[in-house]
Amino acid sequence: MSSSRRPEFPAALLRVEGVAANVEANAVRTVDWLASAGSIAIPVYQRQYRWEISGCAQLLEDIRAVADGDEHGTHFIGSILSAGRSADLVLIDGQQRLTTLSLLIAALRHTVADDDPALAGELDRAIAHPVEPGRTRLRPHPSWSEVYERVVLHGDTAEAGRFGENLTYFRSQVGPDEVERVWRGLRRLEHVAITLGPAANAQQIFESLNSTGAPLRDHELIHNYVLMGLDHDAQQRIESEYWVPIERATGEAIGDFFRHFLIGRLGREGLHRERAVYDDFHREHPRLGADGVEPVVAELREYAEVYAQLLDPARVGDAEIAASLVAVNELGRDAYPLLLLALHDQQHGRVSRERLLATLRRVQSLWLRRELVGVATVRLVGRLVRAWNATLELGPGAADAALADVFGRITPSDLRTRLALRYRELPHSDFVLARLGMVGAAGDPAALGHALVAQWPRDSGVPIDDDDMTPILDVERRPGWYAGWRREFDYCEYRGEHWEVPDIQYLFRRIFQRLWTERPEDLLAFSARHRGPIYERAAWPGDWAELGEGHVLFQGLAPRFLLASTQELLAELGLADEVFVKYAWGMA
Repeated sequence: MSSSRRPEFPAALLRVEGVAANVEANAVRTVDWLASAGSIAIPVYQRQYRWEISGCAQLLEDIRAVADGDEHGTHFIGSILSAGRSADLVLIDGQQRLTTLSLLIAALRHTVADDDPALAGELDRAIAHPVEPGRTRLRPHPSWSEVYERVVLHGDTAEAGRFGENLTYFRSQVGPDEVERVWRGLRRLEHVAITLGPAANAQQIFESLNSTGAPLRDHELIHNYVLMGLDHDAQQRIESEYWVPIERATGEAIGDFFRHFLIGRLGREGLHRERAVYDDFHREHPRLGADGVEPVVAELREYAEVYAQLLDPARVGDAEIAASLVAVNELGRDAYPLLLLALHDQQHGRVSRERLLATLRRVQSLWLRRELVGVATVRLVGRLVRAWNATLELGPGAADAALADVFGRITPSDLRTRLALRYRELPHSDFVLARLGMVGAAGDPAALGHALVAQWPRDSGVPIDDDDMTPILDVERRPGWYAGWRREFDYCEYRGEHWEVPDIQYLFRRIFQRLWTERPEDLLAFSARHRGPIYERAAWPGDWAELGEGHVLFQGLAPRFLLASTQELLAELGLADEVFVKYAWGMA
């Protein structure tokens, strides 16, 4: 969805009598346009409906924002391309957005159908066909039109795919007391309605509106996002004072910089899917108005300058710190989110030079030893970032002890490391042997092992309890109903207890039911803030679980949203660092 500013439409899209007689473009209120159409047919060549709940959530957030804004404000949702007369349109581009909007309007109508028939009738006029009872204005592909109309008109979500999932999501998020607010926001949406005449080349116009070039990368989307709401002079200033220095500092690694920066900021991993970095940046900064841009880009420039030192340690003025960064770079960049925070905090006086050097040493030992013994390092850095941030308010002694404990528990022991050298190849051998002064030596595994664990030590006295388990906050939110989600986990460690847990729905239900017996008031407060997932009754068909005392738990959303709710609950209640999952073999 685009910003709330009214766009300046290209002259080529505006109607010019006698020049562009086959293309008419007008800015219209989307709901009024939808309600004025007789039928809107989706051609058979169009792809299936694919909007995920994340897109629905962003749409709903945008609608709430415009509803709460100035009464003359609007929110632009792009262009919608159709052909034919207003009473009988063929939709060429825009079916995904219109289908989602229709599902949201249907959700509002089902919610108020019994209590406010007047409002229900107003909502109904936007989605129901004006002269054909039992039909909708929007006519999907014949293969799924029956399912779509069953969902929209009757609220029947059984075996209804994305239509049912998204209607269920909207119903779970908009209660009766918010229907009028959301409806007000919906009526403030607008788009450019492009209508083609009989001689227009629909395919050429469609391709012009939807470039066939490579999609924008995450940092390019962020760039557009931070500038789009500014006037020309402000754009020029932000570009020259902030964005160009960010690009200069990070170079070809600018995409990695934004990913590592956000992992450090959010304290969790899982930012590898397409557009994930941009989506998380947008969620962190959902309201970047003209007054809010500069502090954000100023911080980005500041961290980009630190990132440049990670990429090229010669830029660091301290020779010992620079040498440690060179060593870390020999082992890869996976630890960059932690190192970005640590180097920044040291340079800005938040932590001592000694703590930074100790952290760089621990990172080297952790990564090298785990690679040597064959234990994965994925999903470690988010855990370490959270530990780093948690120690910032502690005194020097307590902070060092806390970090030693976190690193020590997941660093392989001396014995395991030495034994691994007997049957595994030495990783980064040139670097390791050069550091040990053993280049060219035949290499006795026993001598090499003792030298290696001495050069890259593990904090002594710290027990090892790592079973290659993943902290709950680092479990990746995978899109859709992905293959194998029903057998994703072997078990969960919940605050020292061992639970047999096969999937996220089971874990979601068990954690909510457990906390319902221990902290019901906190659970209800969480649900009120997040508009679910706890309700007083099963208000629509779906997958529900009993909690007791007149409350039920809705668990019918896709796995990633059950996981997000679980992570947010545990984080808000301060329990996240005590919950781990063990992935099933081959699933991590």
